Amino acid sequence: MIHIDSELCVGCGLCVMDCVTGYLSIKEPEHKAAATGQRCMACGHCEAICPRQAIEVRGGSYEAFENFELENAYADPEELAAFMANRRSVRNFSNEPIEQKKIDMIINAGRFSPTGCNNQTIGYIIMKDRLDDIRKRAALAVEGELLEEMSRSINRATLERIHDAAAAGGDRLFFGAPLVIALTDVKDNGVDAGIAASRMELMANALGLGVCFNGIFPILANNVPAIRELCGLPSNRKMPVSLVVGYPAVGYMRPAKRKRANTTVM
Repeated sequence: MIHIDSELCVGCGLCVMDCVTGYLSIKEPEHKAAATGQRCMACGHCEAICPRQAIEVRGGSYEAFENFELENAYADPEELAAFMANRRSVRNFSNEPIEQKKIDMIINAGRFSPTGCNNQTIGYIIMKDRLDDIRKRAALAVEGELLEEMSRSINRATLERIHDAAAAGGDRLFFGAPLVIALTDVKDNGVDAGIAASRMELMANALGLGVCFNGIFPILANNVPAIRELCGLPSNRKMPVSLVVGYPAVGYMRPAKRKRANTTVM
């Protein structure tokens, strides 16, 4: 997984200092970095910190950022704060298709997000060509016992509107968006997927797109076998969150108001 070029290594020890699992050490008498520990989580810190480019973490790639330069990776904090404050959940989309390049950039925003112990177990299901069928089948499944069960945690009137709109040929589940991206994981807590989804939403907004986090569709995909199969959700995975994405058919002039932060200083 990790390759160390002993000819380039000068034994400075920076990689050892920054190795969180203790996988690396300075081996004597050569005084070179070496993999001597029991576990590596391939975080890539050793490769990034090495001043001699003597370390390579194999199995990943930078292809999303071919011309990436760390010194230029800077966002003005005030501009970033204003950008994040002005994002809104969009529920009114045009049917304009989304360019593949933008979809790729959204996926890469998730791919480069942090995961616990660098597990990188997040998967992505991109729904566009079969979205109409998926939407209708999912929305019409909100009835009977499933409706009763979901109503325990979700407003019943909202669920009934989703079902009734689909029955009438409308769309209150995905709001007419041309794209839905579902995040999947082999784990069940959804933290890694939530982090990735948040970064993907910001990227989508930066690309001029609107996003709505959808928590209803994952419940349907996780619990209705026919919906799971239709959207291609593997049996060994859960869908913690889905993103409804498209060009907004509305424009907002002001940011959303928020309550003051409930902060405790210790």
